[in-house]
Amino acid sequence: LATPAPVKSKFNEPSSGARGGPLKPFTFKVDANKSIDKNFSETVQSSKDLNQILTKFKNDWSQQYDWLNQLPIGIPVASQFGSMSSNYGMRVDPFTKNLAFHSGIDFQASPGTGIVASGYGTISKVGTDAVYGRYVEISHSDGFVSKYAHAQKVFVKQGEQVSKGQLIAEVGSTGRSTGPHLHYEITRNGSNLNPAQVLLMPRQNSLATSPKSGTAVASQ
Repeated sequence: LATPAPVKSKFNEPSSGARGGPLKPFTFKVDANKSIDKNFSETVQSSKDLNQILTKFKNDWSQQYDWLNQLPIGIPVASQFGSMSSNYGMRVDPFTKNLAFHSGIDFQASPGTGIVASGYGTISKVGTDAVYGRYVEISHSDGFVSKYAHAQKVFVKQGEQVSKGQLIAEVGSTGRSTGPHLHYEITRNGSNLNPAQVLLMPRQNSLATSPKSGTAVASQ
């Protein structure tokens, strides 16, 4: 699994200045020249110090975990990860057969397959139009917005909070689509991103093709 660029950049940010130095494991020391009571008192204090360190680590990791859950890095299809039928970027448009920009990636899936939230967030829009068909948009932290299009059913409403992996819709072929699939987009502060660089997903070597036509199922 590749680490998404936003995740790398976040973990590379120091929380309180630059850090470094050699590894010096924490150990308890007992001085034979000191009394048992003195050694015991120092051991108790060392235990308290260690507990404070572990508590801090726990809190830090808890914050990082919460932050990760709010990013759209999860696979947006509920079933076992399938194939992408169309990549992000320039491609031959499936309708006009001319070169055009594709603003997301398409996940080929059977009608009714669950579409899930790729991260914790708030439903910012639920709508229908001629291009995206039935779609859902989720606002996440750090300016990220994920979009799920061509759904046949939608199970959420605007303003609703959702968790990572929560069912929000079902795969369909509404709007400008050649067949059932999920068209998935990610933007950050209004600019399109390549979802494949954000999602924690297996590397794909080939595009999926329709078993009937032998052509890739695509949208827009």
